[in-house]
Amino acid sequence: FAKKRMDKWAGRLDVLLPEEDGCVEAEQIHQCRIAGKKMRYVLELFFPQEAEPLVAALKQWQALLGSIHDSETHRRCLFFKQGEGLLPVQACALLTGWEASQAAQARKQVKKQGEAVLRLYWKWRRTR
Repeated sequence: FAKKRMDKWAGRLDVLLPEEDGCVEAEQIHQCRIAGKKMRYVLELFFPQEAEPLVAALKQWQALLGSIHDSETHRRCLFFKQGEGLLPVQACALLTGWEASQAAQARKQVKKQGEAVLRLYWKWRRTR
């Protein structure tokens, strides 16, 4: 049962991956994170030692997706603070520009790392 479920989540990840680097929407990131977490939890529970490299790759990819999500959240908070007069316009512009740059760099890696995770998964799955 667990393997069938993971196959389903892997298929979902494959569909959710952006078609080209850098073109990933917030909802895609969220859905990829969810599917990746579900896969990782099952692997950690049922195949803790056999799937170590795959779990490590999933954790790394989830950290990347999380950094993009965090960056988007930080930028929204900065705009709110600036709108409330709690942050000077120049500081808000500088910080949001930096956040946008960080998110753009991370977005470029989403597809490549996601594809690497899926390759590891299907390689691992063929041996089970």
